[in-house]
Amino acid sequence: MTKRNPFLDIVKAACILFVIITHDKISESFRLKTLFPFWINMAVPMFMIISGYVYAISFERNKISEIHEAYALNFIMPKFIRYTVPFILAYLVELADEIFIRHNYSVASWIFHFFNGGIGPGSYYYPVLLQFLFIYPVIYFVVRRYDFKGLLLCFAMNAVFEFFQRVWGCGGGFYRMLMFPISL
Repeated sequence: MTKRNPFLDIVKAACILFVIITHDKISESFRLKTLFPFWINMAVPMFMIISGYVYAISFERNKISEIHEAYALNFIMPKFIRYTVPFILAYLVELADEIFIRHNYSVASWIFHFFNGGIGPGSYYYPVLLQFLFIYPVIYFVVRRYDFKGLLLCFAMNAVFEFFQRVWGCGGGFYRMLMFPISL
């Protein structure tokens, strides 16, 4: 076990505050005047960067040097469980709200929301974390093998992705659940 990095804890705490602030009812003009898009709205991308850093340390600590090792069940399953258990607990609270407060008895709606990460503004994060679990090893090994050229390749792939999502008019609800644009 590596030592905890207190700087990362401070950054994560700041990001948690930023997420709370960004979900407050603040006027768009104030958001633009105070440059929200450049610092407050960077909370989730910062979480993804921190996740990538911690994941890379995990690869090093577990001596994962080949991409197939990164997809081994004994490596992925603990992370999957660590992401899924809190999601399920949070979803059960949301489900209780749906049933007892909103009187929504639609099982189809419950199932739809479950597979879309829950209900509400942060509902995209769980599906993004699952994608991260499967996409990050590819990014890691591309950058590790090709250094800066690998980073440029990932950037180019992201730019192409952004171009096509604009051309095809990818809806905001779908786009916000995709890990790739958030991670690079």
